[in-house]
Amino acid sequence: MIMSALLLLSTITWTVDTHFCMGRTMDVAFFAKADTCGMELLLDEGEENHCCDHETVVLEGQDDLKTTNVADDVFKPAFVLANATPFYSTIQGDLLVPVVLNGYPPPENLRVIDRNILYETFLI
Repeated sequence: MIMSALLLLSTITWTVDTHFCMGRTMDVAFFAKADTCGMELLLDEGEENHCCDHETVVLEGQDDLKTTNVADDVFKPAFVLANATPFYSTIQGDLLVPVVLNGYPPPENLRVIDRNILYETFLI
């Protein structure tokens, strides 16, 4: 989520519009035009406004991002198999029944060693 927020913030073009009247900040607006203080309404059409100032700061976002076509990679057999196998095993995990082998001895009986054959001592 942090990476997606960082990508979003770095690719947006930020516009900060500020209106100053007599050296004081009257309005600040993001992504829009700042409201004026109304001094322009008091002036005649030919007069210049010397007490008000308007400043716009534009921070350009990135436009040179590389795009990839994910659809090519998603439907490759190796990708589908690698992602489907763990999903299938989680579904089937509850349905597995333990296998009981009644015809075979437990592992403790397999450790019995025939010492006569091991040391090759036979009664004649």
